[in-house]
Amino acid sequence: WRARQESRRQQARYIRLRSAAVTVQAWWRARQARAMFKVKVGAVIVMQKWVRGWLARRFVERKKSALVALQKAIRRLAMAKRCRKEFLESRRIVTGLQARSRGLLARRQFLRMQDDKEYREQLRREAMAREEVRRQQAAKTITQVMRVVVERRRFIRVKRAATTIQKYWRGHWHRNVEMAKWTSLANRLSVISEIRLRLEEANAAAKPEDSLGARTASAIDYIFAIKDVAQLICAVKTLDVSTRLSIDCCMKMTEGLSGVTPVAQLVSFMTRCNRSVPHMEVVSTILDTLLNVSRVVLTREAMAIVPNLLPDLFQTMLVYRDSGAEIFSKCCALLQVLSMSPLVSDQLSQPDNAKKLASYETVVTKKRKLKEENQRRRSFNVSSLPAPSARKPLRPANSQLNRTSSTMGLNTTMTMPTSTSSQSKQRKASTGVATGPPWCHQTKPRFHEDPVLAITALNKALGQNQAKR
Repeated sequence: WRARQESRRQQARYIRLRSAAVTVQAWWRARQARAMFKVKVGAVIVMQKWVRGWLARRFVERKKSALVALQKAIRRLAMAKRCRKEFLESRRIVTGLQARSRGLLARRQFLRMQDDKEYREQLRREAMAREEVRRQQAAKTITQVMRVVVERRRFIRVKRAATTIQKYWRGHWHRNVEMAKWTSLANRLSVISEIRLRLEEANAAAKPEDSLGARTASAIDYIFAIKDVAQLICAVKTLDVSTRLSIDCCMKMTEGLSGVTPVAQLVSFMTRCNRSVPHMEVVSTILDTLLNVSRVVLTREAMAIVPNLLPDLFQTMLVYRDSGAEIFSKCCALLQVLSMSPLVSDQLSQPDNAKKLASYETVVTKKRKLKEENQRRRSFNVSSLPAPSARKPLRPANSQLNRTSSTMGLNTTMTMPTSTSSQSKQRKASTGVATGPPWCHQTKPRFHEDPVLAITALNKALGQNQAKR
């Protein structure tokens, strides 16, 4: 009990001390705050005093400058009125003096000439001369008008005759041209009708195993089991034609399990070919098939993820750089189309790959210059020209298939009309290639036949893609 009472007394004493300390702190802080407030109020009053004084002085200066300007304007106006009045008075006096002097001189001259007969005779002669000039001018005007009327009538007759001749000649020429057009249209219509009948007969006689899908599936299944090169060429040509005409065949070329797709197998098979003529034809047709698949937007990404695609293409470009210009150009076109994919574009923009492409361009350009220099040197000595080679070119129809077409037969080539030499000289070499579906008509070529232009277009396209990013 005593401890409890002692604790209560200690607690009450602590509370009294705390309240006293709080009271002292509050009084001291209030005193400091009032002192600080007084200092700030004094500072604000001083600032207001100076600002108000500055504003009053500026107001007085502006009023003073305005009054000075008004005084100057009023004084200038008064001076201008005074000068104007003096000028008008001076001019009035001078004008009066001039009028009086000129009138006096004119009256004296009139009185002197009034009695002069020679002067009157001179006036009569001058009047007759003026009349004669007027008559001559009138006769000249009438003559000119009559000549204009005569010439106009003659011109109208000549124009009417020329118009009649032109009308009859144009009618004759138009009838001949229209008849030629009708004849051409009739011939084309007969050809189209014949083609339609042949297509209907072919469709009626076709079997299910002859369709594009069946032939594509059969070629994909048996392409690696064929040992005969002729059958191998026929199979890859079937794949080329089917992927060029059907989107379903292009989709089927990218279907597979665990990354093993027909396009990946074709890329792997392409690296195992040598530089013999049949194998070069196989590689060229495989590149045509890969171009067809990569030009379809739905299958482009599947082409981009093919394993070892870029190393195999670089190896193919290196192998056929000298002996197969067409294969080299098709590889460049394939890389240019695949560069539209972000994955392939990033891979091609790497320093190693960019250095390889730059070295290819340098080598091809140097060889082209050396070849042109050798031809220029040989042109001076005709007897030193080598004998023409009897070797046939590789796939002469590929240059005609370079243009995109909408219809073609299976395993056949179609000759497209080419422009004249004058038109080809006028057109500038374009660096773009066809990137749309292969069954759609496009003005751009499938690939550049010139290796220098092909590798230049590829490097330029890669540079543009990097600039856009």
